[in-house]
Amino acid sequence: MATRTVAIAGADAYIIDAFVKPAAEKNICHFIIFGCEDIDVSDITGCQYTKCETIDETVSGAVQAVQAKKAQIIMKGNIHTSMLLSAILKEKII
Repeated sequence: MATRTVAIAGADAYIIDAFVKPAAEKNICHFIIFGCEDIDVSDITGCQYTKCETIDETVSGAVQAVQAKKAQIIMKGNIHTSMLLSAILKEKII
């Protein structure tokens, strides 16, 4: 089976260290990450990070990645659940 790509909305350093790095090291999945912090993921294989100015941009970026079929899975990071669900339902990606 092909490796899946996860779009993370609202990632922070904790999520990168606790979830992304271990999963990437085991080649479980690839990541397209959207967050508001300055985070360097150049040492993580299969990982792309986009720094956003606002939380709304992180949600929008993750939803658009799934819409564009760049990612198959969306994951909630350090954001309110209602923000992510609202964007998903608005864009009808599920």
